[in-house]
Amino acid sequence: MSVFEKGYPSYDAVNGIKDVKKETLVILMEECGEVIQECSKILRFGNSPEKLHKELGDLFCMIKLTEDNLNLDFNKTFEYSTNKYNKLKSWSNLVGGSKAEKSLEKVWDDGGRENFDTRKIDWDNGDGGELYE
Repeated sequence: MSVFEKGYPSYDAVNGIKDVKKETLVILMEECGEVIQECSKILRFGNSPEKLHKELGDLFCMIKLTEDNLNLDFNKTFEYSTNKYNKLKSWSNLVGGSKAEKSLEKVWDDGGRENFDTRKIDWDNGDGGELYE
């Protein structure tokens, strides 16, 4: 007996998932997995990053749909993204002068984040420890 036949309330045997939030989360998970898979193929086989580029686009679409369908605030997502960027700037070699980094820095700088102090780390709340999450 399949999951669809068991009568779970969020599933419909003919039409698939009925609950928009659950469907959004399932597809978001699938897209995250596809990005992971393409990263692995680049590392293992030296694949071209073009397929990764496509999967990142799909993931970007699902991030926006997840914000919409789960009533998440884009500004808060942007704030979290900025916080992560600043942690990487302080604790990794990923941020430091590339063309992409300069472009992103302009976006973040234009976002009114001028009062964010990247050197102020709150170790008691885990700042820095989740760098590679």
